[in-house]
Amino acid sequence: MRFIVILILLYLNIYASENNPTKDEVAKLYVATFNRAPDFAGLNYWVDDSNLKLSQIAKSFFDQEETLSLYPYNLSNGNFITAVYQNLFNRKPEMDGWMYWEYELNNGTISKDNFILAVINGARDTEKGMDSTILENKKLVGLYFAKSGLNDIADAKYIMKKVTQDTTSLTTIFKEIDDGIFLEKSTQIVDDTDENIIETNATTTENEINTTLSWYKPTTKATWNWQLSGTLKTDIDADIYDIDMVETPTDTIKDIQNSGKKVMCYFSAGSWENFRDDKDDFPSEAIGNTLDGWEDEKWLDIRDDAVKEIMKKRIALAYEKGCDGIEPDNIDGYTNNTGFNLTYQDQIDFNKFLADEVHKKGMFIALKNDLNQVDDLVEYFDLQVNEQCFEYDECDKLKPFTDANKPVFNAEYNSKYLDSYEMTKLCNKANNLNFQTLILPLNLDNSFRYSCDTYLYETTGVGFGGSNSFKFHDDIWLNSADLVLNDLDKDYYEGITDYNLSKFQDISTYLKKSKYIVYWITKGWSESWFSISKIQSLIDEGYIPVFNYWYFGDELMNGLDSDLEAYYEDVKKVKALLAQLDGTKMLIMEPEFNKANILENPTNFIDVMRTAIDIVDDKQTLISLCMTDTGSRSIDKTYEKCGYENCSLGDKYEWGKPESIYKTLLNRLDFISFQEMVGQFSRDPSDAGTWDEPNPIAYTSADMGIDNLAKRIDNFALFLKEKYNKPVFLPYITIATASWNDDNNDSIIDADEINATGWEDKANLVYKELNSTNLFGYAPMALFDDPNHDAGGYQFFMQNEYHLGII
Repeated sequence: MRFIVILILLYLNIYASENNPTKDEVAKLYVATFNRAPDFAGLNYWVDDSNLKLSQIAKSFFDQEETLSLYPYNLSNGNFITAVYQNLFNRKPEMDGWMYWEYELNNGTISKDNFILAVINGARDTEKGMDSTILENKKLVGLYFAKSGLNDIADAKYIMKKVTQDTTSLTTIFKEIDDGIFLEKSTQIVDDTDENIIETNATTTENEINTTLSWYKPTTKATWNWQLSGTLKTDIDADIYDIDMVETPTDTIKDIQNSGKKVMCYFSAGSWENFRDDKDDFPSEAIGNTLDGWEDEKWLDIRDDAVKEIMKKRIALAYEKGCDGIEPDNIDGYTNNTGFNLTYQDQIDFNKFLADEVHKKGMFIALKNDLNQVDDLVEYFDLQVNEQCFEYDECDKLKPFTDANKPVFNAEYNSKYLDSYEMTKLCNKANNLNFQTLILPLNLDNSFRYSCDTYLYETTGVGFGGSNSFKFHDDIWLNSADLVLNDLDKDYYEGITDYNLSKFQDISTYLKKSKYIVYWITKGWSESWFSISKIQSLIDEGYIPVFNYWYFGDELMNGLDSDLEAYYEDVKKVKALLAQLDGTKMLIMEPEFNKANILENPTNFIDVMRTAIDIVDDKQTLISLCMTDTGSRSIDKTYEKCGYENCSLGDKYEWGKPESIYKTLLNRLDFISFQEMVGQFSRDPSDAGTWDEPNPIAYTSADMGIDNLAKRIDNFALFLKEKYNKPVFLPYITIATASWNDDNNDSIIDADEINATGWEDKANLVYKELNSTNLFGYAPMALFDDPNHDAGGYQFFMQNEYHLGII
């Protein structure tokens, strides 16, 4: 208890030196997080230029690509704890400390960055280890390395490996740095030893600790894949693989684990199977009735000691093969016609026996179905594997698992869920309950697999913008929900001049085919703009609302609003709005953020967006940061920087400019988004004219690359997908229809020379050709623009937009 009290006091004092963090403190962070000396440029940036407090620097370290490679998402908290202790003190954690920190991290009461700060602050020299001395030596070596102006990461890792508690050795290490002796050695040595430092050191330690005290405990955030037949697919993006224990070779299990995943091994604990090697080991009197629908299986008498001994052997086999966990099947025999008089308590006793034996081997265990005993068993099992609780309307029985931060892995087999809208409705319910739901074939051969964790990204869907209402005539507005759901109020609409019910129904038919319904939230927005009940009705029918949150807008041109607290309050207001909607929502943060001044100095913008995303983030809201498609568009221009045959096909140079922003915030983003807006006119950059009388200039179709626009969009989506390894969405695309014919050959754009529909065919062709496999969705936006859009002479797209051009 004294140990834990000390740890809590250390945790409460994490922020003791928040103002003006020192190089000493940041150097220790480098050691703990990256297991290396700080590089010269990095150390000076964080201390002198970042303007961040120590806790903010520690948190920012976890947004770095280097950290993500060292600590993959599915690395267990036990392994992470061990790695940090090895980095700091060259030793394994003591067991009571390891257990304490694992509990705190698993339950979310402390973050990984705060854990690191707490361990650094708690370094002491004791009989268990000279922690303070070793850390001080590592800090001194790190500072000497950085002070020497060195920046090579491999060198920084190599030199840190030489540090021990022997203070007298520092002189030798300093001389090596001065002489550059280590420079020729470091690359090879680091490559040979450092890549697997967590797996070799930390896994061994955790396995030793788990064998006697603990095991991997998945949380509700863990994702899964389930395949028990067919050729095993090992490239599924999931944290835990549920596979057949007997049929899967040991080498395959190791290969899956080497990719950072956990393996849960399936076997039937409550039934006899005529195709298993140990089928003859069961006494005949313990073999009962045939399972309904499974002719090769018969129920077992789970009270029989011989049955329990066979199950112990199966658990031992799973341990020998390296399984991380067990999924024992058919452990609800007491509710079936087994041929034995099994009671409720018989099943409880057997299931607890299984859990105890599995945990003794340092493995986790799933409760398979057995819904009526969840309350009695949830504390003994680490997760639930469920089949079709939505189909049978019994999911509420599984809530004790998610309440305990233990995952519910749910599989649904009904083919109706393969329909896009039925899938969306199912996944909305599953995500609301915090279940990890898969839609799978009954034979579990992975011939198809849809996950509610990623279902939106697996097929391309189309949406429409301006979704809350369409202005029809004077003060008459059509609500999108009424149109999509064909719920028109005839008494209201029949009062409209030229009302035509069949045409309204035609509109409804077209809009009903949409998947995404796009709304706009701009600065000064009001909740009265939105009908929560109508948006909810769309969600209930399987549609996905998309909110384009365009708060800063043109202010990005001059830097962020100085009153950032007002923005954060607005973000809280947005979160409150979204919280009223049950189901998956998409929030597009700051469309068109990639203005030149933001890209020149992105640090402030990154900090603001990080804070905003942390405020609004919740399990039902998928978040993205949205850039605009900038760069050259001319079919007649071919620059190497464009990266394509001609610049109408794309401009990789411009597209890559926000990389530092995206990379830093990537682990907070669920997907990447960009917008597209193309018109034939712009103001003349050299003579923009006035507010009321702008001076327009026009461009040819070749200048705008309109004929290659669909391919450009596809190229852009692929570029983003490959660069950031995230799904890509196009929240709005607007193509101008207006064009110009200089009938009097005076090179002046006269009003009577504007053809409002001149580009209509070209625009329609783009939408027909836009069938990108690299986008999971896009939404055309009908925008009737206004000169006020161009306030101050600024164009959003400079050479692509004019108020006559976007219709």
